[in-house]
Amino acid sequence: MYEKVANLGDFTAVRAAGKLLTRTRRVDEALSWYERAFTAGDLHALSSAGHLLARSSRLDEALPWYEQAATAGDPLALKTAADRLVEAGRLDDALTWYERVVTAGPAGPGGALEVAAERLAEAGRLDEALAWYERAATAGTPDALRMAAERLARASRLDEALTWYERAATGGASGALRTAAARLAGAGRFDEAFTWYERAASSGDRSALLTAANHFEALGRQGEAIAWYERATRIPSVATPGQRKFLFPGPSGIPDPANEGVIALHSLGRHKEAEALRLYGWDPSGRIADPWDLACLQIGPQPATFGQLDT
Repeated sequence: MYEKVANLGDFTAVRAAGKLLTRTRRVDEALSWYERAFTAGDLHALSSAGHLLARSSRLDEALPWYEQAATAGDPLALKTAADRLVEAGRLDDALTWYERVVTAGPAGPGGALEVAAERLAEAGRLDEALAWYERAATAGTPDALRMAAERLARASRLDEALTWYERAATGGASGALRTAAARLAGAGRFDEAFTWYERAASSGDRSALLTAANHFEALGRQGEAIAWYERATRIPSVATPGQRKFLFPGPSGIPDPANEGVIALHSLGRHKEAEALRLYGWDPSGRIADPWDLACLQIGPQPATFGQLDT
């Protein structure tokens, strides 16, 4: 039946035949059907043949199929071949294929440089990995700098890591300064950590204020903890000019009780204000909004736990 339909030029049927033969482990027969599927117009048939061979522990035979697939325009073929080589413990061979993904340019999938860097780091070849992270950043992925910093920090090379965190922050990587501060705190270098938390907070990272306050509190430095919590309460975690922001995390429409401002106010013992913020959010000026009726928003049933704010 498959043969008859295949003769009509239906590559779906040809691919189905290849899959059937694959399931019955008739690998060599399946390959001929995948090749026919490609001839009939199935762009991904060649990669499917490569997958079949790789799964059958015939990786060296699979590579030419991935090669043909890439030449035919399959954008994932080269990276898939590289990934298969990594799985087989052939990292150096894989790097050659990752390099080819990069050379392929816009037609190829993104992320090959940082993937190669991660594979090298996982193999304990961190210094080689750094060069690939650097290339990834140069190619337009600033988060690669943060990834490199994290690898260095985990390798107990914190002072080197700080340089990379700095560069990541300059390149726009979100949370890089706060992460650097957390690494310093984890190493017991608190005075340096607070300097980085301050920089993070100054750049608009509100979580840095709360994290630093938590550290001060754990160190028994209550006065400084309170000062940082107080600063956190003055910065709305969500704010769009000209709009009142309600603390809604998603389509459920239920205010978020874990909002950072609520946490900070509770930490200061200002529980009434915390409850008001939890219910009503921030107004555009950055103050806690006046009470309003949840029902008027038509966001569904009002949770039973939401009572009127005591005045």
